[in-house]
Amino acid sequence: FAGVSSAASVDSLQFAGPAVDESIDNRRTSDNYGGAYGSSDNSNSNSNSNSTVGDRSQIGCGKSHGAGASYCVNCSGKPLECNITASSYTCTGLSSGAEHSVTVVAQAPGHLDSPPSSATGKTLVAPVASVTVTGSNVNCLDVEWPASNTSGVTYNLTCGSNSPIDAGKQLNGSCCGLQSGENLTATVVVVKPGFNNSSPASRVGQTREFSQPMFLSFLPQRRGIV
Repeated sequence: FAGVSSAASVDSLQFAGPAVDESIDNRRTSDNYGGAYGSSDNSNSNSNSNSTVGDRSQIGCGKSHGAGASYCVNCSGKPLECNITASSYTCTGLSSGAEHSVTVVAQAPGHLDSPPSSATGKTLVAPVASVTVTGSNVNCLDVEWPASNTSGVTYNLTCGSNSPIDAGKQLNGSCCGLQSGENLTATVVVVKPGFNNSSPASRVGQTREFSQPMFLSFLPQRRGIV
């Protein structure tokens, strides 16, 4: 495969490459290339073990069935999948915020398998599922959020247009120095070194109104004249 497409999510990556050129290697298999590659009578084998043919390191998944080329794909250590005819493949069920690899072998009836080709890509960092404003006073908002599904992360909290607050690994934080009675959007993003920040999760909260104290005046009681 030539590389990784831009189609990435928190748990999947799409790898794509050019279609195989069946004219690259027109040597037919022989009895010496048995096992994972079948015998000279073009019988098929679906062995999933790694093997070596000549000086080639191969992923042993047998010859493709039917006419035309197909692929065997090993996606980030998951079970090998063969007989894939499309020239793109989506790896699913991956861990978020991690680098994953795929190894591909092209196959065609009557031909040796291609040398393995590999590519890597990164899944997205998982955002927090929700944000909750748990309390407020005249100039602060208290905010909480659940942990991201991505490991090795920290959290940034932003309230309104104020500067982000590095909450570290804590799952709560407070924005202070705000105006009283102000509606603000509390936003949390997940941060992991070497990866783009997660998509934001937000909740609107309001600081309390500032109440003026009440001043009571006491007038002296006037006594009547007898």
